[in-house]
Amino acid sequence: TLNINQGPYLQYGMIFKNEGHSINTFNNYITSASHKSLVVIVSHVTEIRTRKLIREFMFGIKNNLRPCMEQNGSIYYKFLVKLYQGVNYKILKEFKAEVMEYDDIIEFPNLTDNDDWQRIVLTWIQSLENEISYDYVAIIDSHSVVDLKKLRQILDSSIINTYTLTPEQRFYLVWADDMFIILGRESVDILLNIDYFTMPNRIKALTELFPNRISMAYYYYEVENLTNNSKLFFINDQIGMIVWTNSVKSILIEKTIGVGHVYLEID
Repeated sequence: TLNINQGPYLQYGMIFKNEGHSINTFNNYITSASHKSLVVIVSHVTEIRTRKLIREFMFGIKNNLRPCMEQNGSIYYKFLVKLYQGVNYKILKEFKAEVMEYDDIIEFPNLTDNDDWQRIVLTWIQSLENEISYDYVAIIDSHSVVDLKKLRQILDSSIINTYTLTPEQRFYLVWADDMFIILGRESVDILLNIDYFTMPNRIKALTELFPNRISMAYYYYEVENLTNNSKLFFINDQIGMIVWTNSVKSILIEKTIGVGHVYLEID
């Protein structure tokens, strides 16, 4: 079985809303905590029902009691939620109650549409380095679901589709689709510090074509081959990670790890 640790209510710098528990309160049990996987679910403040379904389907959490009893599990997860101005007061009130009940949400209240959201997510992940250790991080959106048990089995085997990973490739893995991102633990720092993102001669058309940090990194390293020093190992997966087509017949049970674009509860 998968042991789940929803972790303390972490705050990071001035970007995150400063309420809830301080990380120092939890130092006794979180310091040097080791987990197989860090799971980050990107969500909107209004998606309260969606987060509830994800907790139940992916983590087996039906209420706020079970996570409190399972510390130092193999999985550490958090919802990263962007707060928008103009949110209905009733929804905001329900959201605040959810934050207090489950203690598994990180709020980003001060973002604009121009902020590099993927960079902010990766920066938050990087901020955990002194608090927990993990082998892999999975970043998904709130309309995707992943079979975490199957994912862990594949990662433990080091065999992804036709690839057999070396120990170094495991550390620097970038296994991605537009709905799911699985990163080895050493990949985050590299993605945050790629020189190409600060180069003055970046072409605007390329920025529009590759709007996020990971797709740009793929172009930088794999397409243009602008450096021979890359340790990142890219896998673009359209076999294990698929789009929901409103039919279970399209899902190959043995090969499918995650399904994206799931918008209806009945699905």
